[in-house]
Amino acid sequence: MLRALMLSCVALAPVLAFAGDDEALTLAKKAEAHYRGFGGQRADVRMVLKDAAGGEKVYELVELDLETSKGARLLLRFKSPKTHEGTALLVREVPGGEDEVWLYLAATQKLSRLAGNDRMDSFLGSEMDIEQLTFPKTKDYVHKLAGAGTIEGRACHNIEALPKSKAAPYGKVVSCVDKENFSLLELRYFDRAGVPVKVLTAGDHKAYGDKWRPHKLVATNLQTGRSTVIEVSNYKLGLKLSEKLFTSGQLRKH
Repeated sequence: MLRALMLSCVALAPVLAFAGDDEALTLAKKAEAHYRGFGGQRADVRMVLKDAAGGEKVYELVELDLETSKGARLLLRFKSPKTHEGTALLVREVPGGEDEVWLYLAATQKLSRLAGNDRMDSFLGSEMDIEQLTFPKTKDYVHKLAGAGTIEGRACHNIEALPKSKAAPYGKVVSCVDKENFSLLELRYFDRAGVPVKVLTAGDHKAYGDKWRPHKLVATNLQTGRSTVIEVSNYKLGLKLSEKLFTSGQLRKH
């Protein structure tokens, strides 16, 4: 989940688009295309929060994604534990504007639209903030190639994204893109002083037709030692999902 909770790399892909030079642009377009063109998508998600002392909290969710002519849609709905059943997060991409983010708390039946600092809050105490689940606007970043690397034996290109706004939550995000299939392998987050603060790795990729999807994401806070492990299963791509599912009014209906 991402920028990159991300509970799915689909949410991460737009970070890469439209880098500065021709070589970076070509690479970025291939990486973005890798996570586009699925229409509708569903997956089961298991999220495990781990603290530095070894304690754990486990959440189970269903993720729905939809591509529309008006932008991408992301819906996360909690199945367990019982205290969170029905709680949902909805993100609606707004091309050229600020994405809509809605949070429904089933326990209190409270529906809120999140904006500003609220979007920087941790997602249920995980190492993912809600802002990382929105769809980044490429115009807000300057992109460039930053060499190459290797992640778990896979060679990758590094793309550096520098925010134009001083209000951005991170000073820099470096994405590692697989040289062979253009899937995302790692994202590294830095503060304004250039100090690394978080790392998100994506592994256990499997092919679904010409699309590769990760089945394990690990977000690690380099300052606290806490981590969030996200296990994804039962991917289904090419689904015909109704756009009505991705409206704030539907969040109460579960």
